[in-house]
Amino acid sequence: MAEKALLPLFPLDLVLVPGEVLPLHIFEPRYRVMVSNALADRTEFGVVRQSGDSLEQVGCAATVREVTQRFDDGRFNIRAAGSRRFLIRMLDSSEECIQGAVEYFADDSPAQVSSSAVGALIDVATRVRRLTDSPQEDWNPNHPWLSFRIAAGLPLELDTKQRLLSSRSEVQRVELLTGYLQGVVAKRARREERERLARGNGRLRH
Repeated sequence: MAEKALLPLFPLDLVLVPGEVLPLHIFEPRYRVMVSNALADRTEFGVVRQSGDSLEQVGCAATVREVTQRFDDGRFNIRAAGSRRFLIRMLDSSEECIQGAVEYFADDSPAQVSSSAVGALIDVATRVRRLTDSPQEDWNPNHPWLSFRIAAGLPLELDTKQRLLSSRSEVQRVELLTGYLQGVVAKRARREERERLARGNGRLRH
């Protein structure tokens, strides 16, 4: 049975995935208290994507790894790390920070991704990393959450990243992420071809 709990939520215009390290600037008084409590008690808070006035139903719990800077006015910077995923069953607004009655979940079955699918994902992810000047990272092909590791290190559209977070199958996530990144590469190639043609006034040069 999935574990259920009441979790303080931090609504943000981003998607956090398990294993991702997230730098945050904490300035609102209510979130200063929330994060300080999580730090002192070594507990989690939930990062959930907010779009307008609506919250996504699936989010990722986070733990505070370290406080990197404190300011005289009470603000501070932290590095938080994504841990486990949750499904919001009900929202509780009785406290200053909104809380969620959440159900933690894992994948429905262990990862059984083929070596060819893993190789294709790492290959296209490496190409996108170079195209976007993303930080160098060695991706372990045997990591059970390879899809999340790669998603954490590349600039993805939030809708795609949210779909990855919500998926309960590593096979499905690898397929989804590979297709998305292949689209990024193809889009960049088309743009570069248009620019090349524009420089030649539409004439192909040999």
